[in-house]
Amino acid sequence: DWSNGVAQAQFDKLEMICRKLRLKPGDRLLDIGSGWGGLVCHAAQNYGVTAHGITLSQEQLAFAREKVKRLGLEDRITFELTDYSKVSGRFDKIASIGMYE
Repeated sequence: DWSNGVAQAQFDKLEMICRKLRLKPGDRLLDIGSGWGGLVCHAAQNYGVTAHGITLSQEQLAFAREKVKRLGLEDRITFELTDYSKVSGRFDKIASIGMYE
């Protein structure tokens, strides 16, 4: 909706992504280039997933970890400062939004 503000547009974007991923409670989500933590927090809060975000930015990592702590999601979200080619583990769904190489 063109009359929506930025906050609603961001919410709508995250909702669309989560629906397209067909997230469901218990899924393990990997967010490559997790940025400020928006997707993993939204997915954990609204879809009941466990999520792992990776980033190359120390500043974004610190912000995202603090956000997770503030929201009380430490038991469902982890972050790692690493390159995506070095990630190990098993995931049900993988997302990468706006990451350019």
